[in-house]
Amino acid sequence: MNRNNIKILRVERNLSQEELASQIHVHQTAVSQWENGKTNPDMQTADKLAVFFDVSVDFLLGRSKERSSSYHASNIHSPFIQGNGSITFDEVRLTKEEAEILRIYRQSDVRARAKLLNAALELDGENMSQEGEQV
Repeated sequence: MNRNNIKILRVERNLSQEELASQIHVHQTAVSQWENGKTNPDMQTADKLAVFFDVSVDFLLGRSKERSSSYHASNIHSPFIQGNGSITFDEVRLTKEEAEILRIYRQSDVRARAKLLNAALELDGENMSQEGEQV
C-alpha cells in the first residue's frame, strides 16, 4: 500500500489525524498506523475513506494513480433512489434472482460492487436504446 495517499488526501483537506478519525469513526491511532505503514484499513474502512475523499479505493491503497472512481452513487438517476443514495420501498417482494444479485452485491468488496453496478447500468443503457429504436 502506498501509505502516503491517505496522508496526502488528509493534508489536502487540511485535516488532522484526529479530525479524519472522527469523520470515519475510527481511533486516531488507526489513522497514524495507516499513514506510517504499520497497518492497512480493512475493506469497509477503505471504502469509507474512498467515499469521504471522493477517490477510488485503488488510488487510496496505492494500486492506481487515477484518483477518480468509475462508480459514484450520485451518477445514478432513478426515481427510486434518494439524494443520499439510499432507497426506500414499501412492501417490496424480490424474486429469487433479485435476492441473489442483492446477496452477491452485499457480500462483495467495493471493487466488485462497482463492477456489478457498472454492468447493470450498461445493460440498462442498452435496454433504453433498444426501446428508443422500437418507437
